[in-house]
Amino acid sequence: MSDGNEAVCSQPGERVAQPDREPLTLLERRLIRFYRDLDERQQAFVREAVESLALLKKRE
Repeated sequence: MSDGNEAVCSQPGERVAQPDREPLTLLERRLIRFYRDLDERQQAFVREAVESLALLKKRE
């Protein structure tokens, strides 16, 4: 019996080109681990700060 909450497969039938995945550096892994250890409010703060820095960099 089904309650309507089944997963739906939406994978394409043909092969799709995927970008090459570069391995993460040690610093990148540390940043991800640090971010995941933050609570939700702290993560939101970090996201906003990074977005602001990215916008500043884009304007240069």
